[in-house]
Amino acid sequence: MQFGSSVLSRPFSILRSAANSYSKFSGRYGNFSAFLTGGVITGAGDFVSQTTFESRNVKDVDWRRTGAMATFGCLYSGLLIRNMYRKFDSVIGFGRHSAAKKTLLDVFVHIPVSFVPTFYLSTNLLRGRSLEEACVDLKKRYVETVTLETGIWLPVQAFNFSVVPVPMRVLFMCGVGFLEKLALCSMANSELEGKNVTIVPPSPNTIDMEAIPSSADLVESAISKMSVYTCTTLTSTAACEPAAPEPGQGK
Repeated sequence: MQFGSSVLSRPFSILRSAANSYSKFSGRYGNFSAFLTGGVITGAGDFVSQTTFESRNVKDVDWRRTGAMATFGCLYSGLLIRNMYRKFDSVIGFGRHSAAKKTLLDVFVHIPVSFVPTFYLSTNLLRGRSLEEACVDLKKRYVETVTLETGIWLPVQAFNFSVVPVPMRVLFMCGVGFLEKLALCSMANSELEGKNVTIVPPSPNTIDMEAIPSSADLVESAISKMSVYTCTTLTSTAACEPAAPEPGQGK
C-alpha cells in the first residue's frame, strides 16, 4: 500500500517541482517567460490541430501557418496579455469582487474588441494574405469565435483571477489555451485550406477558333434580328413584303 501510494504521488511531486521552477523563472524573467510560453503553446496547438484534426503528415504541415500562430502567441497571448493583467491588478485590485470585475472586463470587452480581431487579422497577414482577405475572414468567423471564446474563458478566468497565483497565470492560461487553440486554429483554417482558387486562363491551343463567329457573321445576325423585330411590331405588313423587281430584272 505504501509502495502504491509513493508511485501515485511521484507524478504529482514532479509536477509540483516543475510548477515551482516555472513560477521562479516567471517571477525573475516575466516578459521573456510569457513570450516563450505563449509562443510554444500556441504553435504546438496549431501543429497538433494540423496533424490530428486535419490528418496531415509531418512533412505536409503548413509551417508558415504554425509560425504565424506561434508569433501571435509570443506577442499577444504571452507579452501583451501578461502586462494587461498586471494592469488589471494595479487598477482594479484583488479580492472576490475585483476578480469578478476583471473576468467581465476580459471576457466581454477584451475578447470581442481586441483579441478576436487581432487574431484573425495578424495571422492572416503573417500567412501572406491581403488585408482585404483578412477582413473577410474576420467578418465570416467573428460571431462563432467570440461565442467559443466566451464559453471557454468565462469560467476559466473567474478561477484564474480569484485562485491562481500571479506568476502562474500565463502558464495556467496557456495550459487551458492549448485546448482552446486546438479549436481556434481548427476553426480558423477549416475552410481555408485547399480553397485558394487560382484562375488560369485557357491556352490558345484549347480554343476552337472555328467556333468563334466572324465579325461579318455577327453583323449579319444583328441585322436579321432587327428586321424580324421591325416586321413583328409594325402595323403595316407591307413594309415587310419583298420589294417588286425592277423592269428588266428577274424574280
